[in-house]
Amino acid sequence: MLFLIDNAKFIKQEHELSSISDKWVYFIKNACNLDHIPDNADTDALKQAYQIAEQHQWTRNELEIYKYQGLQIRKIKGAIDAARSEGEYEKSKQIVIKTYQEGMSLELIAKITDLSIYDLQVICES
Repeated sequence: MLFLIDNAKFIKQEHELSSISDKWVYFIKNACNLDHIPDNADTDALKQAYQIAEQHQWTRNELEIYKYQGLQIRKIKGAIDAARSEGEYEKSKQIVIKTYQEGMSLELIAKITDLSIYDLQVICES
């Protein structure tokens, strides 16, 4: 489907936008001149489009700060995920050790956990 839009004929104001098509045409026509994201940008795609358009008005320094903060956030999320995985691994180790100490055979623990006998021996010896 192909749409042809004549920006000059599109005269709706922000408060008049109701359809998703109106909102996108308004974005295309006005994104470079807006100082805020309109309240009626109510879809994730529209919000993201306005945020990207806003970045094009940033200074080089503002962009660098934004990129740096994004990297820092990703590092923190990665550290949280790693800690969560490490915590889950430690909990699994504790369960393996306790079940072994309670008399369950390594063969049965291996069958339940899908770990090798060797891995279980290493865990139980640590």
